Amino acid sequence: MEEERARREASVLRYKEKRQTRLFSKKIRYQVRKLNADKRPRLKGRFVKRVS
Repeated sequence: MEEERARREASVLRYKEKRQTRLFSKKIRYQVRKLNADKRPRLKGRFVKRVS
């Protein structure tokens, strides 16, 4: 029983530590993906097939 409690406390502590490092700002991780997305045609913000 004590072992389960210790494991649970460790899990909760790890969760709280990870929560501190979360980033909600807009940061571009892959510049190439952004460039390709900017080139693709959109309709109301959604990607659409190119009309040939």
